[in-house]
Amino acid sequence: MNRIDLAMNERGEFVLPPKAATRVPEGYAGRSTENATAALELPAVNGAAAAENRIEPPKTIDEFYAIDKVRQLQWDEHVSRTCWQAARDIFWYKKKKGEWTQLPEKRLRQLLEKAEFFSHINGETKESEKSQRELYWKEFVTHIIDDREVKHVGELAGYAEGVHEIDGAKYLCTKGYKLIEPVKGEFQTIEKLLLQLFGDEQLGEQQLPYLHAWLRTAYKSLQKGEKSVGQVLVVARPVDIGKSFIKTHIIRPILGGRYIEPEAFLQGGDSV
Repeated sequence: MNRIDLAMNERGEFVLPPKAATRVPEGYAGRSTENATAALELPAVNGAAAAENRIEPPKTIDEFYAIDKVRQLQWDEHVSRTCWQAARDIFWYKKKKGEWTQLPEKRLRQLLEKAEFFSHINGETKESEKSQRELYWKEFVTHIIDDREVKHVGELAGYAEGVHEIDGAKYLCTKGYKLIEPVKGEFQTIEKLLLQLFGDEQLGEQQLPYLHAWLRTAYKSLQKGEKSVGQVLVVARPVDIGKSFIKTHIIRPILGGRYIEPEAFLQGGDSV
């Protein structure tokens, strides 16, 4: 393998000769950057570089493309996990466990530094490396502000977790629904509860198909991530007959587990 001389430009990127063959594994795109350093055959890291959380400068074309692949994977992953809410001048970042948290810019940078976001930058001097990191960070922040701005942050009925565009504005849904995977089989206990809800077996057998159809329509809409027109379910029965139990333990879990109580809103207050 021939050695190459590389220089780093002001954006923290290496400059090298025309592209040559590379050992970067095919199909790596889209995978998590976890363990990316080992997977992409990066150059060995000495004690000083390891202590400063960075990768040794590449000495071959293959090493360059391996490092650049890691850089691009890290960039794409952290961009997809970061949003900016202009109204509050705050960043939102999705942690590895899937939880979205709000962070000021300084805290966001600290978090990304721990995630080796700058590990590919290796300047000739500490001053040049610091300058390159600053430029790279400014580019990242500018990209987030320009392309990942969201107008609203919170839970959105009928929407999965993630960024959605509604009427030209982007919304960040911080918590999505979790659908139960259907399994074919009998449901005798649930069926008995539903028959009890409708008062008697004859009346229940007449009305249950409508409830089943209503649930199926709502479930399929959530499963496909599509909005559909449906009916409002109204259950009018005496107290202590099991309405709340069926709502909480059967209907709500089938439809993803999310809910909101509308009583306060209907009475002129805020929903909770």
